[in-house]
Amino acid sequence: MSPSGIVHARTFDELVESERAFDDAVRGSADLDGFCSGHAFSVAAFAGLLPGRESRVYEVDGAGWLAFARRHASLFGDPEPRELWEPYEAMWGLGCPIVGSDVELLGLALAEVLHREAPTATVLCCGLRAGAMRTAAVAAALSPTHRLLQGTTTVRQVASLEGGEDGFLARRSSRFRANLRRALRDADARGLVHERHVPDEAGVRSLYARAVSVDDRSWKGLANEGLRGTGLHDFYADMLPRLARHGTLRMHFLVEHTALGPVDVGYLFGGLAPGNPLAPGSTFRGLQFAFAEGHEQQSLGNIAQYRAVESLCAEGVQRYDLGTQVDYKRSWGELTDETLSIIATPRGTRGPRP
Repeated sequence: MSPSGIVHARTFDELVESERAFDDAVRGSADLDGFCSGHAFSVAAFAGLLPGRESRVYEVDGAGWLAFARRHASLFGDPEPRELWEPYEAMWGLGCPIVGSDVELLGLALAEVLHREAPTATVLCCGLRAGAMRTAAVAAALSPTHRLLQGTTTVRQVASLEGGEDGFLARRSSRFRANLRRALRDADARGLVHERHVPDEAGVRSLYARAVSVDDRSWKGLANEGLRGTGLHDFYADMLPRLARHGTLRMHFLVEHTALGPVDVGYLFGGLAPGNPLAPGSTFRGLQFAFAEGHEQQSLGNIAQYRAVESLCAEGVQRYDLGTQVDYKRSWGELTDETLSIIATPRGTRGPRP
């Protein structure tokens, strides 16, 4: 089938206005990370990360969307900048730029668009799964004109919440449970208060300001590695209201009551991906958390994580995606979720070494 006539170029502003259609396509993509390929995450990534890129978005009738960002970069040791098409979110490689259920047609549409508009561009496709039809369709469509190489694999740590709070705890080690009980008892003795918020769009600004204030006082913020220092502040400032508009944002605070009044000492926030087809029920994607410096012996990070798990279990959420795998997350999540990337370079141009 030829995609000619059913591929429509859209501006970034048009994509922003097509939230429902885009997310419908994502929900129909059983092999994708429903949160990180979704509209809120993708739009905020394009607007708030890697500035200076150009949007290259196409709606494919009856199939889905292609959502790429275009820039010029030095690639594969070549000092001369070359054209690169990459996902809206290319910093971590979590989301996929090809969303929709008709993967064969989407692959053909991508090949046609590249042939017409970017015949010498290198293309990066992330968020793909080994053995998935989408991955095979992209490879089949591009291999006649491009050399393909598998790029970085991204691994996320995931906690199953099956069986609720009791089930979650039963899958943790005895040492983990003992340390957590001790930390919770100490927190109760100090009068530490947990706040859970499901804000609407109007309430996000003040809650995000509270989170940023804690982040600024954390070791990350003081080392210039927090939300402000890493350039993530605007990314979340854009994304969180989009999540809140649909009731999918969850924000948690740990509040210490002092002689001068209540003081926020910890925060955690993330978003729900309702109906994620990768597992029964829904998935919560953790985004950021931190606690104020000076509280290192009080296990505030663990307390914030557990209070989030506790409330998610009460909601019936089935999975907690803790994000890109790092050592400390292994004690919280017993599952992993892997996606890969494909690098496609036009034949006749210099490409990466296999």
